[in-house]
Amino acid sequence: MSLTADRIPQGWDDVSDAYDEAAFPVTSKYAHEAVRLAGVQDGDVVLDVAAGSGAATMAALDEGAEVVATDFAPRMIDRLRARLSDAGLTAESIVMDGQDLRFADSTFDKVISVFGLIFFSDRLKGMREMHRVLKPGGKACVVSWSGPELTFPISLWGKAFIEVMPDLPAPSDPPAVYSLADPTRFEQEMKGAGFTKVEITSFISTWDSSSPEEFWSTWHRASPVFTTLQNSLGDRLDLYRETVISNIRERFGSGEIHMEAEAHVGIGSKG
Repeated sequence: MSLTADRIPQGWDDVSDAYDEAAFPVTSKYAHEAVRLAGVQDGDVVLDVAAGSGAATMAALDEGAEVVATDFAPRMIDRLRARLSDAGLTAESIVMDGQDLRFADSTFDKVISVFGLIFFSDRLKGMREMHRVLKPGGKACVVSWSGPELTFPISLWGKAFIEVMPDLPAPSDPPAVYSLADPTRFEQEMKGAGFTKVEITSFISTWDSSSPEEFWSTWHRASPVFTTLQNSLGDRLDLYRETVISNIRERFGSGEIHMEAEAHVGIGSKG
């Protein structure tokens, strides 16, 4: 099976700088909620799986935890290490695939993945690995996006693409970013990986920008999903840009914007 750019390290390496600039302020809000719901506290040993540039790592460090951060994209780990250095903080950071965690069984008090597992090619394997390395009685927290209708800052990119390229056939499967949008499926998958006392809650936060144009400038190269769409447009790229901006402007106006997006937070225990 051919994997899309959002499921391979190179895809995220290619956007690492833009992703860090755009996404860290957004994902940090969801990461702090995840850390709160997981009950991370002073002295916990926490694993951050598919850590990206470190939103959950930083949130867990704020609570006094000892953190090990992993990601399969080397340049994402570079960005995370730079963030830690700039803040004068310490956490172990390792290039590692979350589907093959190189840790002993029952190592961590808490295991967290914020918008990471949704991109795994074998998500069940990733969840089982989280369960394996979790101590008995420990908690895992997985954060995923809700559906397109509740995540306008994400879904607008695909919607605009369809408007600009209406003759292309629709994809047969939903994009990876929405692979855990159904809370029932989310719960079933966590239970299938061995977790007990599974609870799925929802959390809404905002993607903020000074204008629709600034939102485009910040975000259009910040995800392998967005760049893949744009790279296929050829001479329609300018039209695509104007369509994205116009769709934001129609809904939120021309000035400062605060676009809500809902995430699901899955909490499960080991034993």
